[in-house]
Amino acid sequence: MAEPKELTEVADLKEVWKASEESPVLLFKLSTTCPINAEAFKEYTTFLNNDDVNRDAYFVKIQDSRPVSDKIAEELQVQHESPQLFIIKDGEQVWHTSENITAEKIVEALEEV
Repeated sequence: MAEPKELTEVADLKEVWKASEESPVLLFKLSTTCPINAEAFKEYTTFLNNDDVNRDAYFVKIQDSRPVSDKIAEELQVQHESPQLFIIKDGEQVWHTSENITAEKIVEALEEV
């Protein structure tokens, strides 16, 4: 089981990129005012609670940490959306989605990478 770590400063992204050199990490961006985002985040945490692998997992609250969200979009060269889930490996996104985020979809994505 992994406990997701909130990223609040742009400098926190260094930890994400470094951790991704060891194994794929999960990075979730969400709006705290949208019920669709809340449901997707619930699915994300459900996956993490049931995951047998102790993987690194992170999240960014867009309204609270806009510079972090913007830097993620810039670094990964992916247009900002919310909710948005990335799998990062070796400092690059190898998978991402902003639609229908479910625990099952995360399992399938990790099997692909």
